[in-house]
Amino acid sequence: METPQQTTAFDRLLDQVVECFTPGVAHQIADVRPELSLHVRLIELSRKAREGCLSQAEVWEYRGCIEAVNVIGALQAKAEAMTLAYTLLSDRNPAGA
Repeated sequence: METPQQTTAFDRLLDQVVECFTPGVAHQIADVRPELSLHVRLIELSRKAREGCLSQAEVWEYRGCIEAVNVIGALQAKAEAMTLAYTLLSDRNPAGA
């Protein structure tokens, strides 16, 4: 379990990345979904993990996937918030007004 300091450091690091996003990039990142073959592989690794049948290589693969999913999910949450903020700002200040 992460401590509040670790979460804050993680969020701050991601915030630095998200600050580089244009509205279009934020929207694209918010919409990223795994391709079907990757989704199927994650389900297979998850099943094998629950059954205790992962090889050592699969353990590393599964851990890497979990970490990647967590980072991507955090980036997507921040990108979605940014997209919403852009939408609200553009609604308040329509072009040509």
